Amino acid sequence: MIRNLMAVSALAAWGKLLFAHGRFWRTGAQLTPVRAAQTDSWPDVAVVVPARDEAESIQLSRDAAAAGLQRQAQRRCCR
Repeated sequence: MIRNLMAVSALAAWGKLLFAHGRFWRTGAQLTPVRAAQTDSWPDVAVVVPARDEAESIQLSRDAAAAGLQRQAQRRCCR
């Protein structure tokens, strides 16, 4: 009896979430892509990388972040 009651209440909860809660999992606002402005000078970028007890891997993380920013700047620059 208890097992059936729990199953019915779980089914009712999922039914409410799926059919009566306004499709909460969908996003209504969609951003449209905007082309970056073509300028000769890009602003400086500061990157904060939280690190704790990671002395041996911080150099790799810093180099990877710098390479990613460089690739992103090249894509924006040379389109």
